Amino acid sequence: MSDTVLRTPNVYAEAPANYSGLRTNWPAIWAGLFVFAAIWIVFEMLGKAIFYNYGGVWGLGTWTIILSIIAMYVAGLETGRLSGAATRHEGLIHGLIMWGLSMVGLTIVLALIGAATSAGVAAATANPNLVVPGRIGVLNFLGPGAEWAEWLALFLSWGAAMMGGSVGATRFAAQIRRPQQPPVPMRPAA
Repeated sequence: MSDTVLRTPNVYAEAPANYSGLRTNWPAIWAGLFVFAAIWIVFEMLGKAIFYNYGGVWGLGTWTIILSIIAMYVAGLETGRLSGAATRHEGLIHGLIMWGLSMVGLTIVLALIGAATSAGVAAATANPNLVVPGRIGVLNFLGPGAEWAEWLALFLSWGAAMMGGSVGATRFAAQIRRPQQPPVPMRPAA
């Protein structure tokens, strides 16, 4: 009798402990939101410090567009990696959801800052001796006439978040793959 070789299929490792088995991993999405917020806030304040004095609206607008793309890509990358997504498409969807949650959160924060600022301006108008800071946070950070930069930053960061999520899921899937096992020689039973 001849020896036969049993070939085992390419086997994947078990799912990691943080993978819930659900298609949407919300802890990964929230983590991506906080990664985006940390990167964007720190470097946007740096851009404001530099460009308010030297570059004006065009410099700050360009800075905001580039910063939003980079921050969303990194946040999407981490979201895709942490989500345990099995495919690029699942990672892309996680990045998209993280982008949407980030934009809703940013809108709420800006609305609250706007309400606080407008109340302060009204109080300052009624009482000229009251000291109120002119602009708080990132509200109207580019000023009127620069809505193009804000829109472009949102649009391009949307694509960057999805691309980052897709790449992050791909990297995660490559990490959990086991190398193919060599064939095991077997002799048939007599």
